[in-house]
Amino acid sequence: MKKLLKLLLFIVAFIFVLVLLANIYINNIKKSNPDNELTLADLQELSKTMNDDRINILLLGVDSLDGSQNHANMRTDTMMLLSVDPKTKTAFILSIPRDTRAEIEEYKYKFNKINSAHSIGGINSTLKAVKKLLNVDIHHFVKVDYQALFKTINDIGGVEVDVPMDMNYDDPYATPPLHIELKKGLQLLDGEKSMQFLRFRYGYANQDLGRIESQQKFMTSLIKKVLSVESATHIPQYIDTFYKYVQTDMSITDMLKIASKCIDIKPYNIKKEVLPGEAKTMYGTSYYIADPEKSKELLDTLLSGNYYISQEMQDENSVTADGENSTDTANVTNAPKIPYVVILNGDGRQGLAQRAKDLLFVNNIEVQDSANADNFDYEETVVYYTDDEILAQNIATILGVNRITQENKAYYGKPTDILIVLGKDFVK
Repeated sequence: MKKLLKLLLFIVAFIFVLVLLANIYINNIKKSNPDNELTLADLQELSKTMNDDRINILLLGVDSLDGSQNHANMRTDTMMLLSVDPKTKTAFILSIPRDTRAEIEEYKYKFNKINSAHSIGGINSTLKAVKKLLNVDIHHFVKVDYQALFKTINDIGGVEVDVPMDMNYDDPYATPPLHIELKKGLQLLDGEKSMQFLRFRYGYANQDLGRIESQQKFMTSLIKKVLSVESATHIPQYIDTFYKYVQTDMSITDMLKIASKCIDIKPYNIKKEVLPGEAKTMYGTSYYIADPEKSKELLDTLLSGNYYISQEMQDENSVTADGENSTDTANVTNAPKIPYVVILNGDGRQGLAQRAKDLLFVNNIEVQDSANADNFDYEETVVYYTDDEILAQNIATILGVNRITQENKAYYGKPTDILIVLGKDFVK
């Protein structure tokens, strides 16, 4: 059951609510028939009842913060298009800046910021506006009140986030009143602090795009925490949260069918993009203006699934017994190879490698292996790199160390792209 739960929890990489629904379904099955657990084979069988057409789901985070479903004066604070393609085993999440200028049929002046569509005409108005903006079909929607995240974050004991700047802002007229006070740096955020982090949007140098980047990093950290084994103990709380704070047009069966089609999609085949465009002031109002040509080009690429990376390429271009490249790589494009990163604890302090691994993870750098070094007398942390000096420098900055060295290093005979030996100077 744990293996299946972790499999279903993988869906959180696509959308928070998929996890909730899958857990609800499993939990109900277990209560009604404890001897008949849902298995991977059951999901694979369920998958046969559904075709392989692409599924587009509009994900909305609303700013009511009270669980109300009344759309009046409720704007969407976060908007993303999740698209899953079972045929190419790829998916993408396209973030749509909240200030994007879009045509809203129900609005008397025709054009407005896309985040206002919900307050003007509810979910139907939002769906039509997004469909017209992107020129794609929207098959389903999921609307989540931020209070769902607030409650779940507290349930799981907080989320570790690297806050990029001091965040200070007060708005007594917001609903509810907004008070943000966060210090820069890596820290564990509870539900209240997480809401402050997610709602802060006035200090980023590149405005809404900077905020989207921070939100994506936050979700990466949240995903990691939800995927942990101990998260299974919070299923009853998830169920309560779902019924109060989530609205969707999908049934549990719909969600489980979609989950069954996502089993074979690997994390490295999920693209995260932002709608291309730029900030402009029009008629005295600040908008984000989508670039039609670049947007079409990006969507064409995403919808084609031509960024698929096979397992063979992920495992450093493995070859078959006859020396030929595996035929599974036939639809691989020139996508960059995911670097092989290894961390070794050269100081002996317990949890040191895991700490460094977590720091890199929240900055979207995946560490494949970690272990103890050959001894524990390393005074200085060293970041060894083979070719990618920029990545090595980035890692050194994240870890707060200075020394990078170009040198080919192997881990148990396997060449690494980056090998980090942690010394006594690593104190982050």
